[in-house]
Amino acid sequence: MKKIKLKTELTCFAFYGPIVIIYTMLSIMSTVMLFFYSFTDWNGLTKTFSFIGFENYLKILKDDILIISIKNSFLFLIIYPIVTVLPALILAVLIDNMTSRLGNFVKSGFFLPSILNGLAVSFIWVYMYRSDIGVINTLLRTVGLHSLQVDWLGDLRVVILSITIIAAWKGIGTPMMMFLAALKTVPKDLLDAAEIDGANGIQKFRKVTLPIIWPSFNVCMLLAVTGALKIYEPIYVSTGGGPGYLTYSIVMYIVNLVMGSDRVGYASAIGTVFFTIILFISLLQFRLMSRKGTE
Repeated sequence: MKKIKLKTELTCFAFYGPIVIIYTMLSIMSTVMLFFYSFTDWNGLTKTFSFIGFENYLKILKDDILIISIKNSFLFLIIYPIVTVLPALILAVLIDNMTSRLGNFVKSGFFLPSILNGLAVSFIWVYMYRSDIGVINTLLRTVGLHSLQVDWLGDLRVVILSITIIAAWKGIGTPMMMFLAALKTVPKDLLDAAEIDGANGIQKFRKVTLPIIWPSFNVCMLLAVTGALKIYEPIYVSTGGGPGYLTYSIVMYIVNLVMGSDRVGYASAIGTVFFTIILFISLLQFRLMSRKGTE
């Protein structure tokens, strides 16, 4: 029995081991290089550069555009998990209670955007958001809600929410599928026992289903938080970071520094700080939600 188990483990390692090792090495190398170049004035084009110490990090404290980018990124961090994970959980519960044919149809419809190209998805929403002939404002005019019409990508009061919805529409499929898989692990006899004890649907979900699927909820929230901080394509297509720099995210600012200004050293410094922020938030979230799951 032990020989069979060992053979199975060796077979799995033969398939997955090299990929994991290569991915880990590349991740470590890129992180080390990011940290190294953050202390230089390298422009990304020439072979020569100079070490300038902590000068790049000191510039961060005085960068007004970066402050705007950080503020927007944290708004994404707050909104994106709410409009992605919670709707995905609700959808998963509804689909789990549908007939097989209807459930597969709804599941396919919501999962499809997650496999589409991010730029294509963003272009679709840009046309839907148009204030003159866009689908959303046209529907509002049709039902007589003229006062609710806004310039979805030009009004600073709603533009961050509009961009987040684009990202959420593409990202909702993965957590939905994870929740569906988790719901299949809930023992039916526990639900039946709770129903016999007089629990209604909400009580069964809170007391039986949610504790069992909590690890999946934890993973989905972790992915949503890191995904929120890396939103780029919807901003690039819909507003380009404008008006001015008012819809910049940290990722978009870093990309523009590298591609547009050739300031790779400074971009590396921001990237190092950004990496530290993501790592800290992820560890804090994992710790808090793990503690919640054990209560």
